[in-house]
Amino acid sequence: MSHHTLTVIPATAKLQVVAQSLSQKVSSGQFRIGLLHSTYPSAVSDSNKIISAATDYPQFEFTDLPFEYSDGEDGKEKMRIAAVDLLNQSKDKIDLIWYSSGPVENDPGFLMAVQETGIPVVFANNALATEYGALIPLFTNPRIVGLAAASQADSIIQGGAADTIPVTRLDRFAVAVNVTTAARLEAILPSELLKLTEDNIYR
Repeated sequence: MSHHTLTVIPATAKLQVVAQSLSQKVSSGQFRIGLLHSTYPSAVSDSNKIISAATDYPQFEFTDLPFEYSDGEDGKEKMRIAAVDLLNQSKDKIDLIWYSSGPVENDPGFLMAVQETGIPVVFANNALATEYGALIPLFTNPRIVGLAAASQADSIIQGGAADTIPVTRLDRFAVAVNVTTAARLEAILPSELLKLTEDNIYR
């Protein structure tokens, strides 16, 4: 029996929004991006999907930057130190940081520690990271997930079997923007993206 009704944001959508955001600078060559993530399973899975989908985006050169996942408050500090050490060791290989989806993105201390390395963060998966300098995230919110759930419910009402409904790949997202990082990267964000930000604009 299948229970694959979880809503997910496709890797291609994430890559596309970053490509659009940096489109004014593509002619300057490849963007060397450090894909920063813990060894938490969802973070590893997300990273693998990004790397696989990135073959269609030759302007992006990804370097995988994994660090060991650790539980608890002590674990948070260990991950901050490990991530910062990894970034400092990789400064000659990367120009930008991309956060893979995972629990560290919900830790303000982690986000601040990464911000203090001085390497711009080009993508994240929640609005909190944008407060700490991430250029642009794609994420869901209750309204978007509710609409997706309503669509699934409608399929069942129309006679579809609940155990055959596939994973819902969202075609609408919430977006946030850090305008200070946009200016630093000389990124001119497309108007269609800016329309999606609503009040999620940070400096």
